[in-house]
Amino acid sequence: MKSKKSKISYVISVSLGTGCYRHIQISGKKTLDYFAGCILDAFNFDFDHLYSFFMDNKWWSQINAYNSPYSGELPYADQIKLSQLRLSKGQAFKFLFDYGDEWRFQCKVLRVLDEDTPEPLIIRAVGEAPEQYPCYDEDDFNNEYDDISLPETDVSNNSDYSDFEPKTGTIPDELLEASFQHRSDKLWKKLCDSDIFAVKLSDGQTGYCSVMGKLGECIALALYIGDEGLRSLNTIMNADYNSDPLSVLISQNCLQLELTNKYDIPDDSAEQVKKYAKAHNINLKGRNTYPYFPKFQSYYAPWIITEPTDFQYMLEAVCAAHEVSEKLKSNDKFSLGFEISNSEMPLLTPTDNGYDWSITDLPTVKSESCPEPEMKNDILIGRINKLKKHGTWEFRHFIKSQPVPDEKRQLLIYPSLVITAVPETGKSWIIENSGFYPDEAENIVSAFATRLLEYDSCPETILTSGKHSVSLISDFCKKCGIKLMETDSFEMIDEILEKIMNRSSNPFMESQIFEMLSILEQMSEDELSTMPPQLHGILLEMIGKGIFSSALEKKLTKLFDL
Repeated sequence: MKSKKSKISYVISVSLGTGCYRHIQISGKKTLDYFAGCILDAFNFDFDHLYSFFMDNKWWSQINAYNSPYSGELPYADQIKLSQLRLSKGQAFKFLFDYGDEWRFQCKVLRVLDEDTPEPLIIRAVGEAPEQYPCYDEDDFNNEYDDISLPETDVSNNSDYSDFEPKTGTIPDELLEASFQHRSDKLWKKLCDSDIFAVKLSDGQTGYCSVMGKLGECIALALYIGDEGLRSLNTIMNADYNSDPLSVLISQNCLQLELTNKYDIPDDSAEQVKKYAKAHNINLKGRNTYPYFPKFQSYYAPWIITEPTDFQYMLEAVCAAHEVSEKLKSNDKFSLGFEISNSEMPLLTPTDNGYDWSITDLPTVKSESCPEPEMKNDILIGRINKLKKHGTWEFRHFIKSQPVPDEKRQLLIYPSLVITAVPETGKSWIIENSGFYPDEAENIVSAFATRLLEYDSCPETILTSGKHSVSLISDFCKKCGIKLMETDSFEMIDEILEKIMNRSSNPFMESQIFEMLSILEQMSEDELSTMPPQLHGILLEMIGKGIFSSALEKKLTKLFDL
């Protein structure tokens, strides 16, 4: 019987188009997934999309194909070693990377060696590799979407803030240096967003860090600080994005380092990044190469970090992330404390010589703090208590999706409205608030009380829904002797709210539409196929109407087999 070879390596030619190829020598002990990384490194590509190997040398064949472990399609490429494939000299097979852009690599076995290759080698390189993400000019990108038809705007319900410019800050060089190091580390390839680690910040608070970008759609390092940050992180991790995405957005409290594109960040921020990159000979070509530092806080639209304290927090988080990346070079994430349990995580404490590593318990997550205004107008309360109470009314506080400018803070905030309905008479009214909700909560309740007097009637019971609504009106109901009850459905408000949303001229800002299109551009067909059926229906209706770029249109057309 012929003995099985204990040592075996292969020299495989991998070509990308005409006149561009690499000869890679690799051990048979390595998996196909590892070989995929070697191919992409050899052509200077980022490993940020799904892929497949077609061992029968036929594109999109279902026979003898091995797929990215994140594709959801078995068999996975990280479960098969090259030696198990019994490759022979002259055998050809195909490697497809990025199901959207479809980078097609042709592979051919040149030699089979009776030796081991501890580290893969590029023994021949011919031709310059194409850019994975060509350096798009900002004007070219914008022109691609010139024909987008946005819904008509009801100007009576929207503020004009075209001239509103949020304040910006100067990014410290130390933070830019650390951010480019984070870009080089590619920690998002080693950790998922659920692999949380904690860092002890210089002011004694604990920051909780989440690394996003495993699937390539959004590359970011998020820092959630203290109890409020932890509550926000818990909300994000357990959110139902399909049912109420806005409530998830407005509940965020974090700082971020996001790696994005020049056209996605303010001009002055882009200029700061370009100036630093030029001074330090850093390449900014390609996609997701610009560091950007957004800040998220409840009831505010995301804005740019401007305060020195926030920059310092972010610097400490990015440096801790680099420490994690260095440790992962010689340790697996489980040995470092990741995924031990849902109640524990690694804690990095800075020292004079680096960091002390330990395992910390996840603190109890506190509930969200909502404004609980106290009704202080005794005269108004007295007049309402003289009204005859009868019937059941409906009441709901609702955060609107289109931000408006707050000149005092020089930021964009999410306004709110209160809907009140009286089912027995079919009457309803809306109280709109364009100020910062926590500061205006008491005024909202006073306006509601005034409307009761104008209506010359008072409910015996109020039905409401959600913690914000309950907190807003609970003290008023208590002092006015009104019974407050929560409900999952309304007789009138659900229909009123639906009409408001349908009438809304632009429930998402234009910038959010561009952001959505950018995310769709980067998603693979597999990722698009897993989106909810309702979204599939929306995308189908938008195909052929000039909304999508040609590349995305082609991807969606293939997905829906049109």
